[in-house]
Amino acid sequence: MSTFHASCDNVSTAGQGSPQGAGFFSRVLWLGRVPRQLARSPTVNERMRIVSLFFLLSFCAWSCVLPLGPDAGITGDGDGDGDGDGDYITSALIAGNQTPNFRESVTLSWTASAEATRCSLESDDSSLAATDVSTLSMFAVTPTSKVTTYSLRCDDGAAPTDTSSVVVTVVDPELTLTASTDPQPQGGDIVLSVSFTSAGDCAVTYHDASTSSTELGLADAGDLEMPQPVMVLDTLGNEDRTYTLTCTGIDGIVSQTLEIGVTQLESFTGPPGVTLGDDIDITWAGSHLANCSVDVAPTDGTVTINTNAADGGTATLSGALAGDVELTLSCNNFTMAAEETLTVPVLDLGTLTFDSGDVFALNDGVDLS
Repeated sequence: MSTFHASCDNVSTAGQGSPQGAGFFSRVLWLGRVPRQLARSPTVNERMRIVSLFFLLSFCAWSCVLPLGPDAGITGDGDGDGDGDGDYITSALIAGNQTPNFRESVTLSWTASAEATRCSLESDDSSLAATDVSTLSMFAVTPTSKVTTYSLRCDDGAAPTDTSSVVVTVVDPELTLTASTDPQPQGGDIVLSVSFTSAGDCAVTYHDASTSSTELGLADAGDLEMPQPVMVLDTLGNEDRTYTLTCTGIDGIVSQTLEIGVTQLESFTGPPGVTLGDDIDITWAGSHLANCSVDVAPTDGTVTINTNAADGGTATLSGALAGDVELTLSCNNFTMAAEETLTVPVLDLGTLTFDSGDVFALNDGVDLS
């Protein structure tokens, strides 16, 4: 057994200063003597001990220091070169369209590092359960939620799993419902303009005071995207009508309404008769009236419009000549008109006579009785 002396003297001839069999502290003390020993020609045993010490320090560096680096504790061959250095798996998930319309499919594609041996795809809203896509490079999905996160997970069975995600947001529906003109005359035809995007199961219905909800056809286009307007025709009755465009969107039922007024001239009245020189006062009533005017036949006399509102008005005729006066009321709204005619007798009392012999006759306004 070699003996190590913790002194500054020459190495003992018994063991040639060998630290073999001594503790680690003794080995360090012995290391301090190495430069002195190298100053002379070392013996064979000393050379062997120096080489052994070098390998001992190298082993300590590999086993104690390197595991503290960024890949500490990772097993597996991350870069596929067979060296087992444990690099991370990498992947990237891409959505072909991150803002699709309602019921529009989205193509997901991805890339993964060559060492990945298995990949799975899933969504955060349970619409897509974890699906093995190891042999695929793309996958089509149809979002069922307003916002959905899709995640791709890849690994090689040894290295930690790599996860990449993409968020898909479904566009809100947009509905448009307009009419050619408003108001409309009774029995008139109306043209509705209908369009919608990011919606499905669309239908147009109407109702009025005497009619329950009735559906109008959309030419079998109720399930299609219709960014360009589609014309829908309807014939009005004699009541105001409400139209409703109803669709299904990503968050449920959505709708838009349009109210169309029906022009109605409900009454046009005047006195049963007047004497010559008296004014003729007339009134009218209705709904959705506009631009009403009164024409006189014969044309003698002057008509003054006193009030002219959507629900009616009044007018006065002055200076009418004797005889039957025909009054025509016209209320115009765009291309339609509501008209009514009224006849008012204008009596000239100075020319009024009776055929009965026992009854007086009037001549020039003189009472002959």
